[in-house]
Amino acid sequence: MKTRNILHTLTALMMLAATAGLTAACTSNNDNPTTDPMEEWRQTVPKSVQKLTGYEKFYTQMDYAKSDNWLNVPAKADKAVDVFFIYPTCYMPTEETALAVCDIDNAQMREGAQHTFRIQASVFAESCNIFMPYYRQYSINGLFALGTEGVNEAMRYSASQDLTRALDYYFKNWNQDRPFIIAGHSQGSALTIMLLEDYFGRHPELYQRMVAAYPIGYGVTPTDLKQFPHLKFAEGATDTGVIVSWNTEGPQNDGHNNVVVKQDELCINPLNWKRDDTYASIEENLGSFNNNTEQLVPAMADAQINVKRGVIVVTTEEVAQQCAIPAPMSQFFGPQCYHGWDYALFYVNLQKNIADRIAAWQTK
Repeated sequence: MKTRNILHTLTALMMLAATAGLTAACTSNNDNPTTDPMEEWRQTVPKSVQKLTGYEKFYTQMDYAKSDNWLNVPAKADKAVDVFFIYPTCYMPTEETALAVCDIDNAQMREGAQHTFRIQASVFAESCNIFMPYYRQYSINGLFALGTEGVNEAMRYSASQDLTRALDYYFKNWNQDRPFIIAGHSQGSALTIMLLEDYFGRHPELYQRMVAAYPIGYGVTPTDLKQFPHLKFAEGATDTGVIVSWNTEGPQNDGHNNVVVKQDELCINPLNWKRDDTYASIEENLGSFNNNTEQLVPAMADAQINVKRGVIVVTTEEVAQQCAIPAPMSQFFGPQCYHGWDYALFYVNLQKNIADRIAAWQTK
């Protein structure tokens, strides 16, 4: 009898212990619920980016080992210098329900990026091996809704995602310690500037091999240079390790808002490579590029810096008639903005300048 009672007692104690352990486990799980990786990631995304519909796409990291994520990789890198080129805004949806962030395989963006390769990145072809990744980008309407500070924050976040991974892959697998140029236009130039500030700020061993940066069509200011002292702006035609940039307008844009022009913007004249207001006539222009026919054409533009505004002013009638930004966009860029032609109007002079800066780099 005693033995039976002892067994009953032991059994009861074991069941009680098991129940207590189960209760403790349930309490522990409730106190420390399983972490949701998506929610954990969301906490790292700036609030401005979270306002952009489709921002969740950034949760998935792009794999730049996949050839489909590159617009151009040379079959043979037979030039002494590379260029890493970042295309401008090519995702321009018209549907009200369209997301503000596009997929990397978005057909409209890819078609626009390929057009950009032919009319802008091609200027580097004579001197450089062209590496050009695809990246997920923001729509213009999505960006404009954020305000200036929001745009800057969103751009910096974008640069830290696809393009940072593309640069990592490029330097690890393809660059082979060659000197390089980084370049872009518009949104691509804003991202180029962010990469110059952040990515190359973290990688001075890479930055010291940079021949020059051409973030054309987006403003760079003395404040930017002061905040990131490893950066410096070009002073002439052949200095290296510098930023080369300008925005192009007609005289009627003076006094109008232009979203790519910043207060106290720095500028260099792409015809005479001077920083002052020395006028460069159309006779100094070696040739332009027609964005519509995708062909070289005779010189279309003169150039003079409006020092107060920090932009290139073109006065030729041909440009005024053919190159002004479409009317629906004038509220953002002004009535006589030649933003889409920043490369094209000075194409051959820029082509020569790229070669000249490379030659200066190689002889220094």
